[in-house]
Amino acid sequence: EKLESINLRSNRLTGMIPDLSRSTMLYEFTVNQNELTSTIPSSFSVLSNLEIFSLYDNKLTGTIPNLKSMTALKELRVHQNSLTGTLPTEVGLLVALTDLNVQANLMTGDIPTEIYSLTNLLSLNIGNEFGGGNKFRGSIPTLVGHLTTLENLMLNNIKLFGSIPSNIGLLANLNVLWLQNNMLTGSIPDFFDEMRQLDDLHLYNNSLTGSFACPEWIRKCLISCDDLLYDGCRTLQ
Repeated sequence: EKLESINLRSNRLTGMIPDLSRSTMLYEFTVNQNELTSTIPSSFSVLSNLEIFSLYDNKLTGTIPNLKSMTALKELRVHQNSLTGTLPTEVGLLVALTDLNVQANLMTGDIPTEIYSLTNLLSLNIGNEFGGGNKFRGSIPTLVGHLTTLENLMLNNIKLFGSIPSNIGLLANLNVLWLQNNMLTGSIPDFFDEMRQLDDLHLYNNSLTGSFACPEWIRKCLISCDDLLYDGCRTLQ
């Protein structure tokens, strides 16, 4: 079939996502912000030309199917649903991926280290906006330093433990870093002074210790350094 783009976002559509495996030319499938209640059909895995797969803010259930053949995929947005299971390790094979968002689902298990090989990623969001939701386990690996193109890193509210790895300081393009509401320990790293693009830092509700020197970029904040630990910081533009 010659169908290349389907965009039905922001309606009141209900029911199931259809089998579109014959639409091999499809590069966009966007149905976010509806009331769909089905699972994600595994038949989508054959759509090797698909670049945008946006299903967020529906009522989808089940697991994320194996998408390893979708090698052109750039945007995978399935957040704000009721998806369960683990984040598939095969996601690490989607080398063109720039936006991965699974936040606010009901997923569990380890965060697959394979995602840290996605060197084209601009945004990684696997957290939760509020309590509940995803319950991933583990710590932040040093492999995070491989994501040098990353602009947004959101690992909030998923009960991560361990320290904040110094390798995050290698993410020179980072604008947003959300690590709040975890179980992180250790001291606050001093590399933030080198992250000139960072304008949204949330570390509150962890168990971080030690002293916190206020670097130059924080002095330009609209709020005080003390508030930074609880409410984040937005620098002057």
